[in-house]
Amino acid sequence: MKWINDITSFWEQIKENEESIIKFEKKDGTIRNMRCTLDFDKIPKEKIPKGTGSTSPGIIKVYDLEKRGWRSVTFERVLWIKESKQNERFYIRR
Repeated sequence: MKWINDITSFWEQIKENEESIIKFEKKDGTIRNMRCTLDFDKIPKEKIPKGTGSTSPGIIKVYDLEKRGWRSVTFERVLWIKESKQNERFYIRR
C-alpha cells in the first residue's frame, strides 16, 4: 500500500500526472470521486488562471475534468488519490 503523508506530497502527485482521481468526503458527508488535473494542456485556455491566487491552508484547487471547472479540495477530507494511467492508488495517512 502506498501512502501520502502531507498536503505538499498530495499536490505534487496531482501535478506530475496528466489526470488523477481523488476520492473524498464532501461537506454534506457524501463520498465523491473526482477526475481532475493541474496539467494546463488539459484545461481550456479560458479557464487557466491568470495569477497564482490564494487558498486557505489545507486546501488545494484542482480542475474537475467532468464538471469543467475549478474545485477546492480540503486535504483532510481526501481518502485516496489514484493516477489515471498507472492506476496506482495512494492513501492519505494523517
